[in-house]
Amino acid sequence: MKTKIYLLVFFLLGANLFAQQTEEREITGGMGISFESAPSVIDYLNYNFAQSDQLSYAFNSAIEGWVEYAFRYSDNIKLGAEYCYNYFAYSNVNTIGFIYEFDKTVHAITALGYYVKEGNGYEFKLGGGIGFRYATVVEKIYQTEDYSATGFGMLARAQGLTSLGGNFYANLGIDARYDLIGVASNSDGNLINDATGLEVDLSSLAFSIRIGVSYLF
Repeated sequence: MKTKIYLLVFFLLGANLFAQQTEEREITGGMGISFESAPSVIDYLNYNFAQSDQLSYAFNSAIEGWVEYAFRYSDNIKLGAEYCYNYFAYSNVNTIGFIYEFDKTVHAITALGYYVKEGNGYEFKLGGGIGFRYATVVEKIYQTEDYSATGFGMLARAQGLTSLGGNFYANLGIDARYDLIGVASNSDGNLINDATGLEVDLSSLAFSIRIGVSYLF
C-alpha cells in the first residue's frame, strides 16, 4: 500500500509542476453511492451467513468518498488523479442471537484523463482512467479476522460542473468501474467459501452516482 501511495504522490508532484505552467487547476471532493456486483463475495455471504435474508446477485449498495486533483493539459484535455474510499458492510443476526459482520473497504488510486467541453458557468467532462486497488476485509464470526488483496481497476466517467459562484462549482458525476482485485488472504491463507470450496475473489463491477464540490484556480 505504501508503494502505491508513493506513486500517487510522485504523479501529483509532477502534475503540479506542469500545472504551474497552465491556466487552470482543479481540486474536487465529495461523496457518492455505488451499486456493485461482486459475485464471489455475494456467493460467500449467501451460502454461509445470509440464510433467508439473501443478498442480490445483481447489485448491492456501498458508500464512497473521494478527493481528486486535475489540471488543464490543453484547451479540451484535463489530466488528474484521485483517491477514492469505497465501503461495503453486511451484518446478520441468526435465530440464536449470533451476530455476523463483514466489512469490505477498497482504496482506489486512479490516474485520469478527460475531454472537456465548457461554456459560461458550466463544464462537462468525459473520460476515464486506470490505477491501483487495495482492498481489506474485516470479518467477525467468533473472533475478528483481517484479509487483504491488491489489484488494479479501470473506470469510465461523465462529470458535469455548474457554477456556485466565484471559483466554486457543484460537481455531479456518474462512474462505471471494473476492479480486478483478486483473492482475499491473510497470513493463514486465502479466504475460502466452505460451501463451494472456492476462494473469495473481491473483484467487482460497479456503477456510482457522485456529488461533490470543485474549486478551480
